[in-house]
Amino acid sequence: DSGVNKVRITGGEPLLREGLDGFIKMIHDYKPDIDLAITTNGYLLPSTAQKLKDAGLKRLNISLDTLKPAVASYIAQKNVLGRVLEGIDKALEVGLGVKINMVPLKGINDNEILDVLEYCRDRDIRIRFIEYMENAHADDKIQGMFGKEILEVVKQRYEIKKIGRTGASPSFNYELDNGYIFGLIDPHKHD
Repeated sequence: DSGVNKVRITGGEPLLREGLDGFIKMIHDYKPDIDLAITTNGYLLPSTAQKLKDAGLKRLNISLDTLKPAVASYIAQKNVLGRVLEGIDKALEVGLGVKINMVPLKGINDNEILDVLEYCRDRDIRIRFIEYMENAHADDKIQGMFGKEILEVVKQRYEIKKIGRTGASPSFNYELDNGYIFGLIDPHKHD
């Protein structure tokens, strides 16, 4: 009532929460014009996308770090890719807005940056590449890519131009020569 116009539900994995659609409906019923979004790994979306849309959810941010089943199994420690891709399709089918987040990792999925970008472009989904954030709980052998390295990979196939930020978004946006816009979240450069 005092000016909140956006609510994002994150986690852990929020789709594991029983009754999530009821919670979303409560928010939506209270303020139907609120920008209501969820950040998810997408694994449970095939069975929940319609319920979430019906409850009033507007948008999803979905993690998609690879299009290769073996790499997805390595990253998630579970065979997840088929269900995540099915979930993305289902979310689009029911009319939810979708953004994809990809974290490029050296020697793991760095050779898929262009593939994932083109997967998103072909479906008219905005992708945001996110720098890997090291932490005490992560495998110390994992090495992420800096934003400038990600951009160099994209430049191997496309000309890009800087667009900038929109509102309070942490994403700095770029446009490909074919008009597709993608984002880069580089916390190592921008506090």
